[in-house]
Amino acid sequence: MSNKIFNILAINDIRYLKITFANINSYHKLDGGKQPFKIYIDKDGENFLLKNKNKLNHETLVTYKIFKRDKYWQKNKIKIYEDYHLKDDFIIIDADSLWYNLPKFYEDKITFLNVSYHLKDHGDYKGLHSLNELITPNYTNNQIGVLHIPLTIQYPTLLKEWYELCDKIYSLKNVREGVNNQCEQLAISLLSQIHTLPTNFLKGPNNGVNNTHIVQSLYWSCFKDNVKNKQLKNNGWR
Repeated sequence: MSNKIFNILAINDIRYLKITFANINSYHKLDGGKQPFKIYIDKDGENFLLKNKNKLNHETLVTYKIFKRDKYWQKNKIKIYEDYHLKDDFIIIDADSLWYNLPKFYEDKITFLNVSYHLKDHGDYKGLHSLNELITPNYTNNQIGVLHIPLTIQYPTLLKEWYELCDKIYSLKNVREGVNNQCEQLAISLLSQIHTLPTNFLKGPNNGVNNTHIVQSLYWSCFKDNVKNKQLKNNGWR
């Protein structure tokens, strides 16, 4: 997998770019500086990156692209996938992640970070089933803090279907609070099961913030600024 680019989205808040540096450095510490990364950033992020790129341990392996975000943030990862659709493997990693072991990806399986929950466990089945009759209570919502969609299992309508299902889930009324905000994750999770794509998970289902098996997910969206700032300080930022 060393020739496949790892993509990271870090926009709107420089702290996400700072933790991206720690993310990339933690990976390069494990692989000896081989893996290429690409960061999607805004103009403020570009200024910061150019001034601080010396803080990357292997800066020549890190490229960037100025990214114009979508009207709602859930579509941003799908927009990045556009660059890879039917062209190459797609790998995207949440900025707020730290690596402790190298991951194993497969060329014939879609890889998610872990299973978040079964639809039947939280009453999400009824509303989501109304969008596609193939969706069953045993379908899962899978975390995409790490997501790998190999070229070999991409199909021509995947990009279109991901956008469309994301939009439908975002606008869905008869689901519990918070489901709409997971629309891009739920959409690719459900599509992988509707199309019976072979699936791999990096981690088990109990992936709490202190779980450092392979990769640690910091879950910044769940925490206040003081937690984020403390973690940045722990990783060399003032």
